[in-house]
Formats: sequence, C-alpha cells, structure tokens
Amino acid sequence: MALKKNPNLPIVLCTIPPSADPMAAIKPAEREALNAKIRQLTEGRKNIVVCDLFAALVDAKGSPKAEYFTADKLHLDAPDMINGPNCCCLFFSNWMALNGSDRTRLDGP
Repeated sequence: MALKKNPNLPIVLCTIPPSADPMAAIKPAEREALNAKIRQLTEGRKNIVVCDLFAALVDAKGSPKAEYFTADKLHLDAPDMINGPNCCCLFFSNWMALNGSDRTRLDGP
C-alpha cells in the first residue's frame, strides 16, 4: 500500500538472524530459504535494500557470533547491536545518507 502512494519510498528489508536455539520457531533450512527470498525482493528495485542481519551475526561455521547475543544465543544483545561494528543504526544511517535523506541518525531525534 505504501508503494502505491509513493513508489520511490525507501524500504529496508532485514534477513532473519541466526539462532542456536533448537526450539527456534524456524529451522535453519527454512531460515536460509526465507532469507534468499528476502534478498530476491530487492532485484530490480533501487529503492529496496537488504540489511543482512544473518551475514553480520553468523561466524564462519554458521553459528551465531556469541558477542552479539545474550546467553541463550537467541536474543540479540542490544548494547552490541547499537555500538558494534555491524550495528543496525550505522547501516541505516549510512544508507539513508546515501539516498538523500535529511535524517542521518536512527537512534534518536
């Protein structure tokens, strides 16, 4: 609906981050397939970009990077997500600046 009103509206889609929880609602193969579909949604659309949380939060072995998660390896550890090198705020701020937004910060007014 938003795109009908404004076809140039910037849209950020986030992939599903990794999880080491065996009881997670989505299994690894399902997560991989869904993340691939999320990435495909950007094809041919200059106003849609992917914030790849999975790639930013997984190690070389495919496990969640412990420093970005709480002890349960399911929930993101907010301080690291706000201040870490792969933080979402930095991604969005940089993307918005590159796309001509007059707002350059997402973590406050």
